[in-house]
Amino acid sequence: YAAREVTMGLSFSTAIFGTYQSKNKEARVQAIRHVMRPQMSMNYKPDLMAAYYYREQVDKNGNRVLMSVFDGAIYQPFSPGKNGGIGFSLDNNLEMKVRSKTDSGEAELKKVKLLDGFGISGGYNFLIDTFQLSTFNLYARSNLFEKINITANAILDPYQVDPATGRPLNKYAWNAEKFSLGSLVSG
Repeated sequence: YAAREVTMGLSFSTAIFGTYQSKNKEARVQAIRHVMRPQMSMNYKPDLMAAYYYREQVDKNGNRVLMSVFDGAIYQPFSPGKNGGIGFSLDNNLEMKVRSKTDSGEAELKKVKLLDGFGISGGYNFLIDTFQLSTFNLYARSNLFEKINITANAILDPYQVDPATGRPLNKYAWNAEKFSLGSLVSG
C-alpha cells in the first residue's frame, strides 16, 4: 500500500494595540498596554485515505471501530476524512509601565508584564455533516517576578453530552435549556 495526503491552507494575522496613558505624571502606574493578535486561516484537505479505512466490530453489542490497513506499521496512517474549513485564534498580552519608588532618571519607568499571553483558538469544518465546530483551546501564561512561570490550559467542548451514555450530541451547549459554554474536556 502507498499513502498520500494533500493539504492546502492560507492564513491571515495582524496585531491591534491599545494603550491607556495616565494623565498624572506622578502616578505609580503610568500606562497599560494591551496587544491583541487575531489570526484566521482557511484550509482544505481531500480524503485520499478513504480506501484504506474500514469499520471492524469490536464487541457483541455491535460497536464498531474505524481501522486502517496501515495499523501496526512503523508509521501511523494519515487521518481519514476531508476537511475544508476555517481556523481562528486570538492571542493577547497585557503589560504596564510603573514608576519606580527608588530610582529616578532613565530607570524611573519600568515595564512589567502582567500576562505574557492569554487566548483562545478553534475551528469549523464545512465539509462534514456533524460536529463541525472544533473544541475551544484556552490558555494563559505569565511569569511572576521574572522567576516563576505559570501556565494554564483548558479545552472546552461546545456540544451537549447525553447524560445517559456520556456521548456527545450534535447540539451546541448554548442551545440547551440551561446556558452553558460547553463542557470542560481538559484543564
